[in-house]
Amino acid sequence: MLKNKPVKNIFLIGESGSGKSSLINLMTNYFRNGELKKPKISIPTRFYKTTEEFGSCENNLNNTKDSKTTQCFCYTYKFEGIILNIFDSPGLNDTRGIKQDEANIQLILNKIIEIGEISSIVIVINGTTPRLSVNIINFLVKIKGNFPDSVLSSICFMLTNCWGNDSNFDITSLKQYLKPDDINLFYVNNSMFSQNPYLIKDSSWKRLQNDWDDCMDVIKNLILYIIRVGSVSSEDFKIIRECRNTIKAQFHQAKLQLVFLLKAHDEIIFAKAQLEFHLNGKQTFENYTQNKEVDSITLVGAKYYSTICSNCNTVCHDDCRITETVNIGSNIFQGCVCMTSSGCKECPMKCGPRDHYHDCLTTKKEKKTLTFILNDIKDQYDLAVKGEKESRAKIDTAENSMKTIEGVIKQKGLSIVGNCKKIKEICSGFNFVDELNCLIKQMELESASFVNIKVRCESDEFIRSLKTLVEYL
Repeated sequence: MLKNKPVKNIFLIGESGSGKSSLINLMTNYFRNGELKKPKISIPTRFYKTTEEFGSCENNLNNTKDSKTTQCFCYTYKFEGIILNIFDSPGLNDTRGIKQDEANIQLILNKIIEIGEISSIVIVINGTTPRLSVNIINFLVKIKGNFPDSVLSSICFMLTNCWGNDSNFDITSLKQYLKPDDINLFYVNNSMFSQNPYLIKDSSWKRLQNDWDDCMDVIKNLILYIIRVGSVSSEDFKIIRECRNTIKAQFHQAKLQLVFLLKAHDEIIFAKAQLEFHLNGKQTFENYTQNKEVDSITLVGAKYYSTICSNCNTVCHDDCRITETVNIGSNIFQGCVCMTSSGCKECPMKCGPRDHYHDCLTTKKEKKTLTFILNDIKDQYDLAVKGEKESRAKIDTAENSMKTIEGVIKQKGLSIVGNCKKIKEICSGFNFVDELNCLIKQMELESASFVNIKVRCESDEFIRSLKTLVEYL
């Protein structure tokens, strides 16, 4: 707690139409000595024009449902040597929708972080409301989930349009959302700014004057209480914002990883189909050779002489009976029965007698099996083998990618839970499921769209584990 600071930063937060603007007008009259019949107006109303220069940015003055304030606007006053910065924030539960509420909350939080410290948050509630409406409940939930515990003790509740003895608001209902010690109540009947001064009867001015004087006392007591409580650093707000941004970023990245996981699994399915195709092809074309039996003639030893061609290395006349000679080039073979006038009738090239000689050899015929490669079929087989190898490599790569992605998703989940714990340490009202319910529902819808069972289970497990862990916090 930062005490004795010459500057006090006070934020007014409330529903649209709760009376924040009227409360600021009361503060202006207190600090600038305004009077009931001559009020000093900071924010114009339907019946009063602006008299003070603050650069107010109110929108449609006739619409009490939409938030008139569209940014955190600062009204600066001086009180006993202390500078009071009163920040009028955009109204929550705006009829423009939830997104506008979220934008307004972020605007408030960013301004608190920007100024560095905060002295008090004044929550303005219409005191004529008999019970906590859905809007107010949502509002308090947002307060608990966005404001650190360090600032809860400096929160004040200002019930407008009533006094303590005629308020319809059930104070005990606040205890469901805040500790009793953190409920600091103030009442102010600021309805005078919503009345046409030209239509007020003389008999009513005395009552209005009493209300006016009481309002001035309430403003004084509120400021004295805020000064006494001291200021709080906005560092915790900064930590909460950083953690929230990290959580949303991790959620987004986890969603992307699930898409990558689905892609990797699809690649495995495709690669396995290709593998099966190539294995079938390999089996189909594995018989790319053909065996054929042929007659084989070889020279073997014999006990007699035969006429042998030196060119063809064949037996042209088995068991030749002419005079034996071992000399090649002899004309003796002209008389061999294998010879004709045109040459040897056994030689394919009709070799002459001088190309022949005698040797103790004869021919032997036997069957041999020759293997022939069918090139077209061999090419198909080689393609199938190559495809099989590539498909197996793709499957291994995709499976490794899936393991890596699954690890990354788990790390994202741990990071989300870690940041939730960090927020929980300084903001006990933080509820992860409520805050990120939209993101979780979005992930559930996306998970339902996954046609792959494994990826859907991985996505559902991620969401389920987050819900379980966060509910445990």
